Amino acid sequence: MDIQVQHARRLLTDERAPVPKRSVIVIGAGVAGLKAVQELAQDPALDVRCFEANDYVGGRVRTLYEDGPDGTPISSEYGAAWIHGEERGAEINPILTLARDLGIQLVATPSMGCVRCDGTSADFSSSATDYFQLVWGLFHQLELDAHLALMAAGEVKSVSVIDYSIRMSETLFKHIQEHLMADVIRVYRQFQNNYAVSFEEMNAASFAIMKEFHGEHHLLVQGYTELVARLLRRHSLQHRISLRHTVLGVERVAEAGAQRFAVRVRTPQGAEEVHF
Repeated sequence: MDIQVQHARRLLTDERAPVPKRSVIVIGAGVAGLKAVQELAQDPALDVRCFEANDYVGGRVRTLYEDGPDGTPISSEYGAAWIHGEERGAEINPILTLARDLGIQLVATPSMGCVRCDGTSADFSSSATDYFQLVWGLFHQLELDAHLALMAAGEVKSVSVIDYSIRMSETLFKHIQEHLMADVIRVYRQFQNNYAVSFEEMNAASFAIMKEFHGEHHLLVQGYTELVARLLRRHSLQHRISLRHTVLGVERVAEAGAQRFAVRVRTPQGAEEVHF
């Protein structure tokens, strides 16, 4: 009887038992991962965590800070440097939007530029870098031509950029003299630096589907790491991130009755399950 009374009282006073939170695991604490954590964590029904393999957050964002000759702090980017472009049709570059929302000081620059210690921009393009851009453009066009040919042959999904390069080597050498091959090697290296992936891993289809943002490029006066730091501080994300948690595997696990399932995320520290 007492149990029935208590149940009735809960119904009358609308004292419902709290609904268990659903777990969400974000893999990688780069800028995209951190933004995903921030957005998901706004839902009180979600318990959001992030696994990061490195001992720092930011992914490709790594800024080195040191004092200049006159003691003025200067920053050097070891990873991402520019926010490339502003818009793509009606779409605004989301990194640019994020930087502005966080109050990051930005300086518009040419594609080959830098920020002086006083916060102004400088263009360091020259005839040498102009020539390098010509080589870059030629190389990119040859890659695109090779991609289109392979796409027509139905091979685009399985061919890497390095395989393209081997297949197109005769065409490439026909356009670039032997003493200019050093520039081609520089282009290869810069491609890999820009995309943070080796040519053995990059799918050549990317050359056809990439849609770049247009407009001015922007450098972050205080360094790209400042964007990450402000994102962490403003939304108090630090406690949600587990560093040195390399994800070894992600697998689906069926539950009893087959009406529900779980996703198991394995790390050296153990396994975590997210239930659906």
